[in-house]
Amino acid sequence: CELWSEVCPKYAEKFGLPCECPIPANVYSVSNANVLISKSLPAELLGEYRATADVVSSQGHVGCIFIDLTIRKNQ
Repeated sequence: CELWSEVCPKYAEKFGLPCECPIPANVYSVSNANVLISKSLPAELLGEYRATADVVSSQGHVGCIFIDLTIRKNQ
């Protein structure tokens, strides 16, 4: 929660994601979000990625995260 409270206002809140912790149960979607990374990334990281994470705790299932991500050089 401490990390989320620092990161959320700067990055996630502008996409309509809640900054409260724990994050309320719901379906959240962010489309066509552009995030500028000010440092140079190695060329090996450029490309398209897809990830799925099933988040669990000792009490059971917490949620799922689906990410489609493209990393490219700024035009």
